Amino acid sequence: MNAIEQLLARDQIRQLAERYALAVDGKDLDSLAALFADDVSNGRYGPGRAGVRTFYDNRLRLFHCSMHLVGNHVIDFDDDEHAHGVVYCRAHHHVTEPEHWFDLALAYWDTYERSGDGWVFRRRRVKSWYRQEFGHPEHGTGRVLAAEGQAGPMRGSRMPEGWPTFDDYWARPPAPLPGE
Repeated sequence: MNAIEQLLARDQIRQLAERYALAVDGKDLDSLAALFADDVSNGRYGPGRAGVRTFYDNRLRLFHCSMHLVGNHVIDFDDDEHAHGVVYCRAHHHVTEPEHWFDLALAYWDTYERSGDGWVFRRRRVKSWYRQEFGHPEHGTGRVLAAEGQAGPMRGSRMPEGWPTFDDYWARPPAPLPGE
């Protein structure tokens, strides 16, 4: 892939993350499904885009509305047809029972592939720094870390420990300064 093709591919892949956010916030299951590979695996929700629809039809009912703000997006190409990347996101959610808002600081670890003239998600794995509650009758206002072994899309994956280099960094002493 030449430099111009790579720039175009990066733009299409960034649009995936932005279109995902809009589709989730609009509860647009058809648009969400179209962002994924047509033969994607969805576990117990079923195969392909029909499984994507079933997954999101169930997950999006956990909150009344949301607003996803997409941030940093780094994309690396494996070859002309495959890429992977990390996307930061702040997601705000409104729940009606009990009435409250919660925010999540997230990172999506994605794999992408070219499909026809465009790019689609092959896989999205979400990891969370924290969840912050606002006005929850039991939790009040505060931060709640994702629990290890948590069910659902978090699957106990937490940030910053999700970075393969993070624990190694803290496991060693700092580098000596020159002349020490």
